[in-house]
Amino acid sequence: MRKYIMDTDTGELVSESSFDTSAFHDIELTQQLNETLELKLDPSWAITVGGSIFCKPVVENGMIYFGCCDKKFYALSTEGRLIWDFETDGVILSSPCIVGEMVVFGSYDCNLYALEKSTGKLLWKFPAEDKIFSKPCTDGKRIYFGSKDCNLYCIDTEGKLVWKFRTNGPIETHPLIHNNILYFGSGDRNLYALDVEKGILLWKFATKSTLRAGFGVWNDVIYFAGMERTVYGVNTDGKQVFSFAMNDYGSNSILAENGIIYIPSRDNHLY
Repeated sequence: MRKYIMDTDTGELVSESSFDTSAFHDIELTQQLNETLELKLDPSWAITVGGSIFCKPVVENGMIYFGCCDKKFYALSTEGRLIWDFETDGVILSSPCIVGEMVVFGSYDCNLYALEKSTGKLLWKFPAEDKIFSKPCTDGKRIYFGSKDCNLYCIDTEGKLVWKFRTNGPIETHPLIHNNILYFGSGDRNLYALDVEKGILLWKFATKSTLRAGFGVWNDVIYFAGMERTVYGVNTDGKQVFSFAMNDYGSNSILAENGIIYIPSRDNHLY
């Protein structure tokens, strides 16, 4: 395994190293490490569902929420017991979002669903014009999500449209709210920054490819990866701070924490 550390201000590679277990000469420490790994690899339980699971589950208050390609949304206890399930008319690739007492997610049947967390009762659903892959996000008052219909939607917690913003490409990224600005990427190769209240365009930043992965933020810099294998750092004024080339494109959300950016890539590396 290799570890890459990048400077969050310049994007330059600070260090590159490999994890070599032969460096540990203390036999007791090695045995303790091996025992810990064995425990982590031993599942406490497993549950069988009717299809593949691509979305990231959400865990809250002893409950696990996730969608599945069998078109169902599931709620389990953390002991693996099925509490309830809810069937939609399309596969569910959208990761869920908790909004108060609701769990909200999108489906490939073109609807955004809001279910009661405890019972799975349908509270409302909001129709988009095409499939929903984007994970919703919330500021507690409103819910924001993108769709393959090229729109970024803002709805209230009762499922009513507040505003929508149209781009020139499908929106599959997961929106990010930071300091009252909504950031998201589009298939039209742009990163957008909107006023979170009114949906007014503040600026957009052009890249060289479709944007599909998620975002990270640190010290008012937004980090994201394009499918042309480049990681970008853009400040809150829409100015590029740095770019960093990978061997393949980032396949998931970026984590920026304590001055370090962590980027999973399809080139078998974690940067």
